[in-house]
Amino acid sequence: MFEFIEFFLSGDYKIRTLANKLGAEFISLKSIPSLVATMQSQYRLFRQEANMRAPFFYEMNARAKIAYESTNDSDTAIANMYDAEYGGEVGPHYAYLNSLLNVEGFEIITGIEVDSAKNLKMIDIGAGSNELLRFMRDELLVSSENLAGTDISPASRDVIARDGFLAYAGRTETLPIPEESYDVAFLSYFVDYDTDQHATFSSALSMTRNGGKIVIEGLFPCSSFGLLPKDRETLKFVTKGESAAEDIELVALDFIKTGQTHGRDVEVERISIGERYVYSHFGLNTLPSYFLTLSV
Repeated sequence: MFEFIEFFLSGDYKIRTLANKLGAEFISLKSIPSLVATMQSQYRLFRQEANMRAPFFYEMNARAKIAYESTNDSDTAIANMYDAEYGGEVGPHYAYLNSLLNVEGFEIITGIEVDSAKNLKMIDIGAGSNELLRFMRDELLVSSENLAGTDISPASRDVIARDGFLAYAGRTETLPIPEESYDVAFLSYFVDYDTDQHATFSSALSMTRNGGKIVIEGLFPCSSFGLLPKDRETLKFVTKGESAAEDIELVALDFIKTGQTHGRDVEVERISIGERYVYSHFGLNTLPSYFLTLSV
């Protein structure tokens, strides 16, 4: 009884209801014991690394704020902020951990078995500090030649390239990525820092092959707090909901409608709920994590 009340109050029941409405599977990553145990073990190491970086957090916060406020353009401001975190001689003062970064979690969220993943071409849009591509190479044994990453931050592009992957810097709709060139496109937890969500979603769909998948991780409801104040009320956003369920549905419908416009069928396979651990210039934080897995 108490577990049901906790589930109801958490708002997760709305996500389950939405999943049923969309014909998708609902998965609570926090209720899978083996996955929780693995995440706890990984988190202990992650926290140790964050503690080693802690002396830099105050300095990084100041640097990132100055970089962010040095322009009147939101895309440039966001890129500058992340350049401050990802760049430098000692590498990124930013890292994250989520359920996608272990074998069981990857299979559950994507619906792709590890043996199949080895043969797929995959791209991480918003790769940031590049944990996902390294994981797929080192743990899933995907060839580096089959992996690529993009980010609005040139410093992130340099991290991706230094790790040995094909790397791009800039908004996805401006990049020279051929249509239907990837089996899986990941959109990595940046929707609230995106100045044109629809363009990003459309680009991800364009570069995904028929029979492929798009996996979105986001912080919902989206507050767009990464944008400069002048842009928060003027730019058009897909995510205009007041709850996580409303925003996830709006994102799903945008992909479905965009697919219809281009003669492609997009279906929601599953919606997964978990947590993301992040250390950045904001310090060490635990954030909600919503995964939306689409088939194309």
